[in-house]
Amino acid sequence: MEPGRERNGKANETSNEALDRAPETEVDSNGITAQETEEQGPQDPFGIDRLSVHYDYLLYRIQDYVSSIHLQTTNVCRRQNELVEQGIIGEVIDGNIEQMQKVLRQCEELENEFDKLDQIDQIVQSFHDRIKDVADSYRQLARGK
Repeated sequence: MEPGRERNGKANETSNEALDRAPETEVDSNGITAQETEEQGPQDPFGIDRLSVHYDYLLYRIQDYVSSIHLQTTNVCRRQNELVEQGIIGEVIDGNIEQMQKVLRQCEELENEFDKLDQIDQIVQSFHDRIKDVADSYRQLARGK
């Protein structure tokens, strides 16, 4: 039921009005004033009306908090968009892209150098095998004479 509508034959206060009003009497251990107890009387012995007001206020506070977060998030997103549009972040991003491209070129050069080293290793192995064959042939010729 919405605040301000009648419940159990009496008009409810809005959640803000009920919670903002200063207590004029002492409050018992349940947080209920003597005046509220008299007002509730036999019509609301369990304090449902009061609980409803607190619940409405809690929902109001939650909605207010979510709205606040939404507003902050929107402002941050708007500011980030403005920064990108102004090129402040764009310059940083472009600089990072150039650096990464430079690193990639260096990686490609290193890969080419490693390929060259592999080819040199194959050539050395081939020469090693040839020299071994020549040395074996020379030994056989030297023994044969």
